[in-house]
Amino acid sequence: MKIAYLDCTHGVAGDMFLGALIDAGLPLEKLKAALATLPLAGYTLRTERARRGGIAGTHVIVDVEAAQPARHLSDLLEIVDRSTLPPVVRAKASAAFRRLAEAEGAVHGESPESVHFHEVGAVDSLVDIIGAFAGVHLLGIEKFFASPLHLGRGTVSTAHGVLPVPAPATAVLAKGLAVVVSASEGEFTTPTGALLVATLAGSDETPPPFRLEATGTGLGTRETPGRPNIFRVLLGEAMPAEARGAARRPVVVLETTVDDMTPEWLAPLPERLLAIGALDCTLEPVLLKKGRPGHRIVVIARPEKSGDLAEALFRETSTLGVRIRTEERLELPRGLVAVSTRFGAIRVKVARLPDGSTRAHPEFEDCRRAAEAAGATAAEVADEARARWVEAGRPLGSDT
Repeated sequence: MKIAYLDCTHGVAGDMFLGALIDAGLPLEKLKAALATLPLAGYTLRTERARRGGIAGTHVIVDVEAAQPARHLSDLLEIVDRSTLPPVVRAKASAAFRRLAEAEGAVHGESPESVHFHEVGAVDSLVDIIGAFAGVHLLGIEKFFASPLHLGRGTVSTAHGVLPVPAPATAVLAKGLAVVVSASEGEFTTPTGALLVATLAGSDETPPPFRLEATGTGLGTRETPGRPNIFRVLLGEAMPAEARGAARRPVVVLETTVDDMTPEWLAPLPERLLAIGALDCTLEPVLLKKGRPGHRIVVIARPEKSGDLAEALFRETSTLGVRIRTEERLELPRGLVAVSTRFGAIRVKVARLPDGSTRAHPEFEDCRRAAEAAGATAAEVADEARARWVEAGRPLGSDT
């Protein structure tokens, strides 16, 4: 799966977002061809290589050659609908404009349909927003993650007059996202930038490990003293689970059914098979031929244990045949740790998850025995064992 990490450390605007995509490999001519399907005229799209704060990147410039009409939500939706952009691009762009209209309406106390778009309704903003969704589609990006939004502070001049930073619409659009407000003066994240991040990423969720393939840097218009006016995007392929710590290993699955054994004779079977070397064993009630109720026995084991386990199934059950198949399973690294509690030593099974964190589960039989001896509950013993494991630094323990 191709993913993108949006680095909003220094803010984001629509032109910066589009510039980062182009800088990361989005072909400009393909982008222009996609935008040419829109019923928009009187503009020219171009790019230039430049530097902001000593960092090189791509600056997107939309030269407006003719006066633009006033636009409302219906006008923006019609522009999108009349294009021949892919359906997914049209759907995302339309959803973004509706979201923007709701934000602006909430700010000005109007219905979304009656909002008059000024800056965002201008052709350069339309190119930035629709171009960003078209660019995402052309690059094949499937999922987005984002850093906290850097909002800035102070005031900004708009068509509505001087507004506080973050601009009211930006604040509404950023609701639910992690944000940073610094001591630096200026508008670092614009409504258009917040709209794109909120629509595509939706949260500041940490991305999974991924193989970095490309980076892109989009430049803002201003050169800001003491801060690079840039926005970055990092593109890559999410690493498969086994490359993130889970091992792919072969196992055999032994399976059989019986319909002439009572539950009391079957009950000890899983424990006996586990003692021989089974990794897991389950008994499932099933309805067999001639309407007879019975049980399916499923055993998972390492390949070298298949013979011993098949022999045990013939010996311990009434079955006349055992099906065996080879499969693969992904296994997390795991270990056993013995922790000291007021109930005595308790073993804790620990697994390391793909993101590097660990998960612990106290061994139930240890908890049960300790609870019976102390007159406590197994849950109390397990809670203390888990707490002692955390205090010990969450060790993984020895392999199991």
